[in-house]
Amino acid sequence: MVAFVGIVVLCAAIGSHAQSMEPICSSPEACLDKDRASRDSVLLQTGLATLKAAAATTSAAWGPRRVTSDCAQRLNMFDERHAACVVVKDTRALLVWVYYGSAPGWDLPGGQHHRGEAACETAEREVCEETGFQVRAKRQLSYNVFECDIVAADVCKKPVDEGPLRKKCAQYHELGQLQYRGWTWGDKQGLLRSALGASASGSSAPQPDWCDACGCKMCKGEGFSTTSQQCSAGHTTEVNEAGTCLRKSAQQGDKDACGCKPSEGEGWSSIVGKCAKGHDTDPGEGCECQKRAGRSSPAQKIS
Repeated sequence: MVAFVGIVVLCAAIGSHAQSMEPICSSPEACLDKDRASRDSVLLQTGLATLKAAAATTSAAWGPRRVTSDCAQRLNMFDERHAACVVVKDTRALLVWVYYGSAPGWDLPGGQHHRGEAACETAEREVCEETGFQVRAKRQLSYNVFECDIVAADVCKKPVDEGPLRKKCAQYHELGQLQYRGWTWGDKQGLLRSALGASASGSSAPQPDWCDACGCKMCKGEGFSTTSQQCSAGHTTEVNEAGTCLRKSAQQGDKDACGCKPSEGEGWSSIVGKCAKGHDTDPGEGCECQKRAGRSSPAQKIS
């Protein structure tokens, strides 16, 4: 009997609550509008919850989003597309050597977008994956290229897709001598020249005939070409080639023009301002290192 009374009271309470939840309408049309609004509210809340869950899943799959910034909001740029960065530091532009494809060559760091990320975020992420540098997109230079500043070095260390690429820091006077990768990012050379500025082109004074580890004239933009097996303008002596040349010439010791040890995989990085593994000492860097060291005689040996 007590249980029966309890059930009756519970049913009455539920009925009362249900009545209190029913809309009080002045007309059938008003009730219909309220029902639609209620359904829309539920659908909206469900949709937002689904989007948040999807975003959480995506973030978990991609890992921490620490390599990208708030560039989409800051630049008011939410379009999704493949993108790249022009990265300049100390009058040098950061380039990567893309070895695959039908037209390999030097290129702007960049690549394919991931669904859900703005183009500037794609550019920032790709630069980090290809070079290890975390960057911050500063402004849009063209349809899919951004000007980016370096925030930190050695941030992305886990290989992604093709992994870290060989890097080069090019000066203005080298831009016309480089072999560029074909059919990417529009007028790369024009963008680089604009970013570096005509003032960085250097003087017309004769450059010294200082040689790198392989005998190439650094200050005249020469490096050792692995393909032709000779010094050639627009090339960079790769770290493994520099190591081989140094081993063949005991007089030069085990260091290159910037004091880096190619035998240990070291080359000069203008971005971090020191020798670093995974870098090649390009001709312009080698020449500048020798100038900073006070070298004045072309005949002086590299030690």
